[in-house]
Amino acid sequence: MPNSFERRSFGPTESRADAAVAIRELRGYAALFNVQSANLGGPFELYESIAPGAFDAVLANDVRHLKNHDPNWVLGRTIPGTLRLSVDDRGLHTITDPPETQWADDLLVSIRRRDISQMSFAFVVGEDSWRYDREKDVVYRTILKLSALYDVSTVTYPAYPDTSIVVAERTLQRAAEVRT
Repeated sequence: MPNSFERRSFGPTESRADAAVAIRELRGYAALFNVQSANLGGPFELYESIAPGAFDAVLANDVRHLKNHDPNWVLGRTIPGTLRLSVDDRGLHTITDPPETQWADDLLVSIRRRDISQMSFAFVVGEDSWRYDREKDVVYRTILKLSALYDVSTVTYPAYPDTSIVVAERTLQRAAEVRT
């Protein structure tokens, strides 16, 4: 049903931290196109995917990067430019400059260790399509357009298992260079 607030999890992301110039960066994908979600459950099997172009109308929204969709843990925001969103052929790409706080530092440690490795997003569907496979008793939903995008989140439990978040390789390489 369009116009209902929803959340989904995704993405490859990298965390970038350069000790020499104090640059910290998270990079990843909060959503991937044409990738099936995990079973969204209920009394039957339900899977969902996102069509290319679904984010086109919401890229200018005031979006936050949160930890586990919790508004108390803001990592970045589009308005001040600490969160940058773009779309490529793979999906919704994010670049975030997290705050220099102890909780953000702790999160970066968990990402580097790969204890937390995926992303999600909170949204309202503007247009979707549905298909029912009677033989398998499975429902498939394709999100065609969003009418709102509220947040992207680094999450523990994503709906889309193919998403990820990692420490930026460039950051690790640069840190190694700085150490020598």
